Amino acid sequence: MATTKDTVFFAHSFEKEPIQGSHISDHEVAVWFEKLLKKKWTVISGKVAEARPIDEKVTEAVNNSKALIAIFTRRHKIADNNDSYLSSPWLLCECAYARGLFRHHDYIVAGFREKGIDANSLGMISAGGMEFPEFEREYLDRDKHIFINYLEDLEKRIQSGPLGQGVFDFDSYTQNTIHKIFLIYRNGFGTVHNIVDIVIKNAEQFMTDNNEKKIYHRIWTHFGDIPDLSKMLCVPVHKRKNEAFFHGILQSHKNSRIETYLDINEEKRTDSSCKFSIRFLDPNRNILRVKANDTIRYQYAWGIPNMFPVIEEDLASINADIVDSKTYCLAELDANHGRISNAKLELRFEREVRDGRRCELFSKSPFGRLGRGQLNDTMWGNPFDLQIHTGNPDEFDMWYERYIVSQKDLDKRMSVAWRPSNQRHQL
Repeated sequence: MATTKDTVFFAHSFEKEPIQGSHISDHEVAVWFEKLLKKKWTVISGKVAEARPIDEKVTEAVNNSKALIAIFTRRHKIADNNDSYLSSPWLLCECAYARGLFRHHDYIVAGFREKGIDANSLGMISAGGMEFPEFEREYLDRDKHIFINYLEDLEKRIQSGPLGQGVFDFDSYTQNTIHKIFLIYRNGFGTVHNIVDIVIKNAEQFMTDNNEKKIYHRIWTHFGDIPDLSKMLCVPVHKRKNEAFFHGILQSHKNSRIETYLDINEEKRTDSSCKFSIRFLDPNRNILRVKANDTIRYQYAWGIPNMFPVIEEDLASINADIVDSKTYCLAELDANHGRISNAKLELRFEREVRDGRRCELFSKSPFGRLGRGQLNDTMWGNPFDLQIHTGNPDEFDMWYERYIVSQKDLDKRMSVAWRPSNQRHQL
């Protein structure tokens, strides 16, 4: 399916003279990264000569893009510190302009910083949890897989809006709890059930947002394809285990049950991702009226065939400590609406037992991660093993093995990774 690429502004140094101690210039570094960016986005920058002030040109380019991606290269050594450098002041100004102008809007400032750049010199540009992975200009090809995975993550952020970058304004409401449940079936079909509780902080602003800006969410898959959302919405509940489907309800308002359907509209879709908006409607199908401190609970669930690989052979071989969608099955929960007071990510894997024999589910058992980035980067915390849930039994325990990760005050990403068993261990 042909899709229109988003536009990003590429901020970088144009210096063609190599820095001291290297034969590679800033310009060469920028060209190398630009090739990666062009595989995903339409890339614009301030390098095209025009008969007008450069600040005006950059301002217009930033305004016409969905994100700014910067390459912070070493330009000025910090006095009395041989290992720390500053980047180009003009580059910092471009980033600061974007952060200042778009601090209340759906805009992202991201990028990479050369090893030796003083992180404190980036100041507010790196505030709010957005990471800037390090690179060494002499070893760009060696670390290319790390940069590609960062950009794949960034691509999802740009498609769905702000993810974990705290400058955006969510003052009208806060997410109190999110319980996200993945059901992973033996045939690769997967469903995702989201139970969300929010608290209204600014009723007037929320009403405006919910009528105009709406509330945005995203459904995604690393393995299969996302069908048209309009078709998924038409699938009846009794077919939800066989066809791609989507259902959503407003369950309660101020702890009083309502159970009206959400007003859902597709905003943007690619093969692997769909950004959609929701509005809350009362039983008369009018916009729900709210007051400060009101609580709202809503749910949406969706599922598609081939969401996850069935056998290990469908995945690439493990590459050192890198954990990505090519080598692992991934289930994720993002704090893309601000901090979540109580976040729970639950995975239920369909069991298979025949003639007293239990089928092996995994070649690599599920493990959790907190943060955002690659496993061998500081952006992720250390991985931690998960145990089969042995809490109070319920009706699902007969059919599923369950794994649960809980986190208070989640402000980035919660992730679980695993590899299915190989073909010879399947029944």
